[in-house]
Amino acid sequence: MKNLFPVLALTSFSLLAATGFGAVEVTNHGSVSVENGPTAWPGTPLLAGNDNPVLALPSDHSGEGGVEAVDSTYVAQSFRVASDTTLDSIALMFASGGAGSHSIKVYDLGASGTALTEGSYTGGTELVSTTFTIDAGFDYSIVELDFTEADEVALMAGHNYLFEVSKDPDGAAFYWARFSETNSTYADGALFKTGTLANGQNADAAFAVYTKAAATEMWLGYPITDDWADTGDWLGQVYVKEAPWIWTDLGWVYIQESSDSETGAWGWFVK
Repeated sequence: MKNLFPVLALTSFSLLAATGFGAVEVTNHGSVSVENGPTAWPGTPLLAGNDNPVLALPSDHSGEGGVEAVDSTYVAQSFRVASDTTLDSIALMFASGGAGSHSIKVYDLGASGTALTEGSYTGGTELVSTTFTIDAGFDYSIVELDFTEADEVALMAGHNYLFEVSKDPDGAAFYWARFSETNSTYADGALFKTGTLANGQNADAAFAVYTKAAATEMWLGYPITDDWADTGDWLGQVYVKEAPWIWTDLGWVYIQESSDSETGAWGWFVK
């Protein structure tokens, strides 16, 4: 429980905001096989080409899918979301020919009444352009690309999106598994290569998209509802819309969130 803050004279000061840059964190979730799975993507994706990634293993791995080489070309998967959300990460299932740097771009193709599942695509608004690095070659594995900071972009309901991957000219190629037309259960997207439908099929890549849950807005650790925070026995209900100026039963008080601690917070009353 917090203690009531001391009464101090009002002072003024300024703070400089820090600027961050986006990055991609790469997590290899391990090899995929028909015999050992896994038969589900890690975590809880918002959408995927098929809930079971094993089905995308190419036939030489005893699966039913295929593969698109990402070498001198670029390969892309389209998708759309049903409600406004924020992009968190994308998981791909691929085999790497060796160490290398690859690029990933995310495009907003705009609002449309239909999904991008055939034909070709051009243009779009580039939302993300960054790279991810593979340290060594490996067999088919699920690799998650976790976006951070500025690359966690907003996704809007009813918009078609597309993420596009390509390799650095000096890096090793990688081999992105894709589901067959029969096993592609995702209806609102398709796999494209150099801008047109890959392999002439309405099929999806082995991919999953993850989004961030809406964060609960907080003030000093207390949830905010309609501009008010219930601090319980500390200050009761406080109006925080004008924070750092807040309204309490004691009147207007200036509280910096940075002054908060386990034992209380410093506050400045109007004299």
